[in-house]
Amino acid sequence: MIAQLRYWLDVVATACGLDTAGELSLAGVLGATLAVVTLIHATFKAVTATFWPGETDPDHVKNRMLRYEVEGDAD
Repeated sequence: MIAQLRYWLDVVATACGLDTAGELSLAGVLGATLAVVTLIHATFKAVTATFWPGETDPDHVKNRMLRYEVEGDAD
């Protein structure tokens, strides 16, 4: 299990441009962790914005425009 974890940390660290020829360094582990966290956060935000855009919120621009036209205030 530890060998697999070290392998994947090496893969991610190498993908981030860090040298993993020797032992894993703290900077390499932190860089790889930061990259993974950023990737997970960006994926989460993209999925949420795609499937739940928030268009039902009362202050969403679409609702304000539709209310403006329905109330007859538009010329």
